Amino acid sequence: MSDDAKREGLLPCPFCGGEAAYLRNEECDDKGEPSENYGGEWVECSKCHACTNIRFPLKEPVKPLLAEQWNRRAAPVSVRDAAQPSEKK
Repeated sequence: MSDDAKREGLLPCPFCGGEAAYLRNEECDDKGEPSENYGGEWVECSKCHACTNIRFPLKEPVKPLLAEQWNRRAAPVSVRDAAQPSEKK
């Protein structure tokens, strides 16, 4: 994991272990007009391209929300199984 990813608080990709990065859409169409999602931000894996949904910063920065969303992990199957009471037969 690079120092940038560590500094930004992003965990490796949950699917392939690749490095994650914040991205921002700054593309324009052929006429020079901003694209539909211009200004939107998301987190994306540099290896397999898994990503969060796109968020638009309006009054608050979105990076903390994106980091929380990217870093959220489901509990491993063994932990979920242990937390659920077994069925009696």
